[in-house]
Amino acid sequence: MKKSTKHWIESAESDIAIIERIIDAPELTHQTSFHAQQAIEKTFKAIIEEHGYIDARYPGAMGLLPDGKPSLNEATLFYNLALTILTEAKEITGV
Repeated sequence: MKKSTKHWIESAESDIAIIERIIDAPELTHQTSFHAQQAIEKTFKAIIEEHGYIDARYPGAMGLLPDGKPSLNEATLFYNLALTILTEAKEITGV
């Protein structure tokens, strides 16, 4: 496994840890959604980097949906999706 792959996975895990601390706070659904999106993106970047497709970088995304701040249910859905994708990527990458 490449060192950069491990860093991307660790960064995605940090986003998941943040979500787990704020998931029940209705005033932070936008942050929950942002960190879920970031965890998903970083997880995919880990896979892409591991297989040498591109050198991945951080984007400037804000984490909001087209209709504005996500609901608590939407934020929970994003968290669950991010956690599932991270878990699968860890298996794929051997982390």
